[in-house]
Amino acid sequence: MEVNTCVDNIEFKTYSGQELLDAKFATREFLVEGLMRERDSIILCADPKVGKSLLSLQLAMCMTTGEPFLDDYMIRRPCNVLYIACEGELSDWQDRIVRMSKTIAFDPKRFKLMYSAPLSLQKGHADLDIKIALAYAEDKGEYKKIDMIFIDSLYMSIVGGSMSNDECVIGYVASIREIKSLYECA
Repeated sequence: MEVNTCVDNIEFKTYSGQELLDAKFATREFLVEGLMRERDSIILCADPKVGKSLLSLQLAMCMTTGEPFLDDYMIRRPCNVLYIACEGELSDWQDRIVRMSKTIAFDPKRFKLMYSAPLSLQKGHADLDIKIALAYAEDKGEYKKIDMIFIDSLYMSIVGGSMSNDECVIGYVASIREIKSLYECA
C-alpha cells in the first residue's frame, strides 16, 4: 500500500525550527478578506433552521461578482463557484436565488448548482469527482477553474449523517483535502 506523503506539493515530514523558517511556501491569497484563503476549508455549524444555507448561498453569490459579503468582507476577485445542494427541493433553491439576486449582485455564468442526492465522501469521492468535472466541462467544451465548492449540508454528505463517528469524520476530512488539492480550490 502506497502512502501519500504530499499534499499541495508540501511533503509530510518533521521540520526543524530553522527549516520551517527557511522554507519557501507558496502564499495563499485571501478569497474573502480576513475570512477565507485559497484552498481553505470552513465548516459552518449552528443549530438546525437558523439560516446556514441562506448565509452560505449569499456568500456563494457574492463570490461570483467579487462584491463584498455582508458589506464588510471584501472579496478579492470574481470566482467560479460550484454549490452542491444535498437537501431541499430544487424549486426552493431556484426561488432563493431569484429572490436573493434582487439585492445581491450575482453572475449566473460563474455559478453552478449541483442538485445531488446525499453524498458519501468519507468512503472516497470518485463519483463526486466525475460530477464536478462534468458540471464545469459542459459549458461549450470550455473548462472553468473551480475557485470554491460549497457542500450543503455537511450531515447529508456523511453516510448515516453521523458527525460523532471519528472514523467517518477523519475519512470525510481526508476526502475534502483530496478534492481541494485536485481542483486547487476552497
